[in-house]
Amino acid sequence: MREQIKLLLLMAAVLAAVIVYAAIPTEWSIGGLILRKINLAALERPFRPAAAVPKTRIQRHLATRQTILFIGDSMLEGLSLRLGDYAKENGHTLHTVIWYSSTTERWANTQTLEHYVQQYKPTYLLICLGSNELFVNDLPERTRFIRTLAGKLSTLPFVWIGPADWNGDTGIVDIIRKEVGEEHFFDSRHLQLKRGPDHYHPTRAAAAQWMDSVAVFLQSRHCAGPLLLKKPESHHKAASTQILQPTFEGYGERASK
Repeated sequence: MREQIKLLLLMAAVLAAVIVYAAIPTEWSIGGLILRKINLAALERPFRPAAAVPKTRIQRHLATRQTILFIGDSMLEGLSLRLGDYAKENGHTLHTVIWYSSTTERWANTQTLEHYVQQYKPTYLLICLGSNELFVNDLPERTRFIRTLAGKLSTLPFVWIGPADWNGDTGIVDIIRKEVGEEHFFDSRHLQLKRGPDHYHPTRAAAAQWMDSVAVFLQSRHCAGPLLLKKPESHHKAASTQILQPTFEGYGERASK
């Protein structure tokens, strides 16, 4: 009998507590302490994690029907042949200027780039330069030349194809990459290219392989100005090719050093 009385008293106490809880306000204060009732209905609702906020990505469109000016040193001999294939089949016009033995100093301190920009009116610039400077020691000076040349290139969408070294370098490749920026630079150092008889220039097939790798970058979201370059099925020539000999001193007055 005592157990039944205890159970009834316990149930009465619980019922009284529920009635009191329902009667009290949602929020009340005791001294400076603010108390709030628990929302029991909210506890019954299943937990739903907040929807993830989608990351925004800059959409870059592949540029079509561009007039490309490709400048640089003798490495252009093989690269431009393959680029000519890409250009024709993708609706671009390619003009190539090969300045044998040229360096960043020559292109920076003359008006040669400006001369050909005025002549061909390009809408896109490609440059492959630095192979003749892989083992230089005057890096502070070279940095200044690269910075000057990068400023000239930046008047249009451009990409700098880094030299495909065969035995390392003293630091000029990293300087080029830093000065022009990752989205304007193709690093060729990871490529294993077969060399010709001079052990310096890639064979024609290796140069085509090199350009194929560059084309992948030029079409990617990693490139500042993506260019439509679907892989060609036929061989074509550049619209024009200018050859400048090592003795050529450049157009315009040489800038002061």
